[in-house]
Amino acid sequence: MNLADCLSKLIGSIRFKQYLSLEQRIMMGEPAREIAEILELKFARGQDKEKLFRLMCLLSLTQNGIKPKILDGLKREIIQAFGIIESMRLLNLEKTGIFKKKEGKGTFLNAKSAFKLINEEIDVINPNDIAYTFNGYAPLRLVKPILM
Repeated sequence: MNLADCLSKLIGSIRFKQYLSLEQRIMMGEPAREIAEILELKFARGQDKEKLFRLMCLLSLTQNGIKPKILDGLKREIIQAFGIIESMRLLNLEKTGIFKKKEGKGTFLNAKSAFKLINEEIDVINPNDIAYTFNGYAPLRLVKPILM
């Protein structure tokens, strides 16, 4: 079995597509409550905690934190699903600022609009936008104004 077969199998899996879809919803700025409910269900089912922590942190970073009530619900679900040992990881994530309570307006959402970081209208038949390679997200657009 070669690398291409392994990647094809991984990318073709339903679970991969579910995580990718959830990641895209977070990047598009879907309300934190809706995303948190999905994450809580996935935690309760004991799904891959590393991926779930990554998505949870992405949610926090893109929304400039998570409302205290939602944040507490996520923490509670994590501890119930994976044990008290995960409270140390949560504490470390909070200390680094990756997983935090809401602080004012979201800076990522403002940058997303100002720099047109996400292109929702990609032509998949004739792609002519860098966002095509990143599933709609074009992080290089942040660099372009700096270089000019």
